[in-house]
Amino acid sequence: MPGWMGKELSLNLQVLTSLDYVQVLSIAASNDRRTQCLAEYLCEMSLLHTHLSIYSHGMIASACQLLARLTLRTGADYNSL
Repeated sequence: MPGWMGKELSLNLQVLTSLDYVQVLSIAASNDRRTQCLAEYLCEMSLLHTHLSIYSHGMIASACQLLARLTLRTGADYNSL
């Protein structure tokens, strides 16, 4: 019944995922395509580890961004983010 009510009322409930945050952070940090792809890959791999679900989506996304930048050496250090 609640699903039917939601359809009738045209409720659109969406939650931002960590992948959404990665895409937003990539635009904000002006990352190149390689860095963005690696960050997205790391973010998708983090979904396989259920013990990471205690962290917020934004924290996982920012950690993926940082790891991608450090791996590809596109940023000088973490202060340049």
